[in-house]
Amino acid sequence: HTAFLGEFLDQSSRTVCKEVSPGPSNGQPQVFNFVKELQCRSNHLSVPPLLKMPGHGKVVVDIGLDAGDEFFASLGSGYSVYGFEANPLTIDKLRPKCEAAKAYKCIYINAANITDSLPPIPNGGYLIEGGAGSQRGTMNMSLSGPGSSFVEVAPGVTTPIYKQVTVLPVSDVVKTNVFFFKLDVQGFEYEVLKGSKQLFNNHIVKTLLMEVYPRGLGNAG
Repeated sequence: HTAFLGEFLDQSSRTVCKEVSPGPSNGQPQVFNFVKELQCRSNHLSVPPLLKMPGHGKVVVDIGLDAGDEFFASLGSGYSVYGFEANPLTIDKLRPKCEAAKAYKCIYINAANITDSLPPIPNGGYLIEGGAGSQRGTMNMSLSGPGSSFVEVAPGVTTPIYKQVTVLPVSDVVKTNVFFFKLDVQGFEYEVLKGSKQLFNNHIVKTLLMEVYPRGLGNAG
């Protein structure tokens, strides 16, 4: 029951991600799926148009914020947003913008301090410092290279830097219907989806944007 609106493939040049023609949605949930190697980061997928449209309080779950483009675009459009970012270096860049926001309410919270689900914030959201996984605990994350990861060290890195970060299931935090669910976790998708099972079973998740990263998936086993 899924309609693929876009598929983003890393072509033979390994430098450009090209969009192919979208297929009909037929009113079904919208799924964006693209394949990306690290060499393709210079042409990273732009913010989906859906997140630039009025959100009217609909819920967005954004896992793996990177520069925070989708996270802040969603907040600015009036969505209720749950943003998960495990890399503390990235959080250091995003947190000041979150806490300085005037047009919407943006609350920073460390995942280690989350003991129960978080209610949606009308015209606002949460910047959660922590990773999404299959169970609550801590994990070592590689912070080296162009992409932080739980499953690999970026190619060419000889002296990796690791940081222990808190991880928790999305289903422990989000207990409501979700309009848009974005997943960009460098090969850790299976563990994130395992931890989101109750959310998908008990609520409607209408739209999924998922990065498929073959090397990361292979290193995850």
